Amino acid sequence: MNKLTRYSSFEEMKRDIEPTNLPVAEKQRLDAEARQMAEMLQALCAKRVTSNTRK
Repeated sequence: MNKLTRYSSFEEMKRDIEPTNLPVAEKQRLDAEARQMAEMLQALCAKRVTSNTRK
């Protein structure tokens, strides 16, 4: 299965990643960036589904 579609949610994906010793500010920045990327991916997938059904 494709890594991008293996997870149904951002939280599920986070559980699969080993914890690292990052500073709190850096971890928060990366979390926010990853959440934004996950939202963009979901929006793209939703757009693709609706555009494919309009044939």
